[in-house]
This record gives sequence, structure tokens and C-alpha cells, in this order.
Amino acid sequence: MAVNHLHLLLLQIIILLVWAIKFKASEASCQTSCGKVQINYPFGIGAGCFFNEWFEITCNISSSTPSGQPFLTKMKLKLAEDTAAMSFGIGVEMPAISLKNPSTGINRTGSPFFFTNKHNSFIATGCKKYAKIDITDESGSTTGGCLTISACDPLKGKKEGCYDFICPVPSNTTFDYGIVSKLNSTISQYCKTAFILDQNWVMTNYVNDPTVLRKTEYQKAAPAILEYGTRQCIQNSPPVCN
Repeated sequence: MAVNHLHLLLLQIIILLVWAIKFKASEASCQTSCGKVQINYPFGIGAGCFFNEWFEITCNISSSTPSGQPFLTKMKLKLAEDTAAMSFGIGVEMPAISLKNPSTGINRTGSPFFFTNKHNSFIATGCKKYAKIDITDESGSTTGGCLTISACDPLKGKKEGCYDFICPVPSNTTFDYGIVSKLNSTISQYCKTAFILDQNWVMTNYVNDPTVLRKTEYQKAAPAILEYGTRQCIQNSPPVCN
């Protein structure tokens, strides 16, 4: 089993090297930025500039965005302007999940992308009560706890909900309403919106101002890190990946 895994890993490395060689040959003609976002291989704009269809970037130019607005083409996700270029992933504007509308979210099934606790956090906002929330996986084992933050004056904001939960990102294949019910039923019952957020963004923006996710520009989407490559997984059932 270990030998087969090693062969598969070597094959993946060879494929990446071949693509890297091909990319170097055409790199001079590849667009390296769109708007304020730097585009690095394996992501790319135009034929021959990206690893495969999952890594293709579309640069949409319009009268309102003359310098371009980049999107991860297949996932239909806008790239985040305020995240740095990375060798392990890419910053995207992750749609917020309305906890009153179970149809919202995205599906990563079949893609090479994933979320980990190392680079992202799960946040539920607009919660109507203070509570201790424990994260459990599908086997029922506790994998971590949530930090509760008061984001407004509870005496003035009872109708909206003044509490937020910051939680570890659970192991899963989608980001939709289902993830919330897997975390804890209390979250979906008492909160308004859920996000997966870039931890650096959380530390530099949210921690300094817990009301930031209530601002208009972040109510529909906020920065998160889509990672790719080899995950380090603890072989539980299901695996817990970091």
C-alpha cells in the first residue's frame, strides 16, 4: 500500500514538472496580473498558462473594472484583492451562507481544492445567544471548541443578534448549509450568517473590529484561502486534515 502511494506521489511530481517546463516555455506571453491581483502558476490566464481547468483564471474587464476583475473560472469565485500570492493556494471571495436559506454555498466536490484549520477559520455571525459550542465530526468525536465574541451592544441589538462564533474548520467536501448543521444545531438555530475566512484576514480585520462582517461590502462574501496539493491527514474516520 505504501509503495503504491509512493508511486502515485512520484507520478504527480513528474506531471507537475512536465507542466512547469511547458509553462516556462510560454511564460513570457502569459498575463501575470488582473486588476490588483498577482497571478502565479499553477494558476493562469489564457491557454498554456495554467495547470488544468481548475486553475484557469478569467480576467473580466468592464467599464467599472477597466484594469480587470479576476475569477477562478470553473469555481466561479472572485479572487480576493487583499490576500498575498501563495505557493499552497489562492485567496478567493467566499460567498457567505445564509442560515435562513439552506440552498446557499459552494460545492468543491471533484476539485483539487480544500480548506484547513491552518489557514482558515469558520465564523457564524448574528447569533442571538451566548453559548459554548463544541465542534464534532461525523463520528461524534469532539474536534475543537468555538470562541464566542460579542460584536455589538446586546441591549441594543437583540433583534439582529450580537454574538459571533469563531470555530475550527471541520473536515468536509462542501461549504453549504450542511456544514453548519454538522458543527452544532445551536449555530443554525440561533445565528444569521456563516463564513469560512482567511485566518490572516481574521487577525488583521475582524479581531480589530468584530463589526466588520456586518458592513455592506462583506455581507455577501469575504476572503478565504482555497488550498491545493498534498494534505497531511490524521487517519480518523473521516480524516482530519491540516
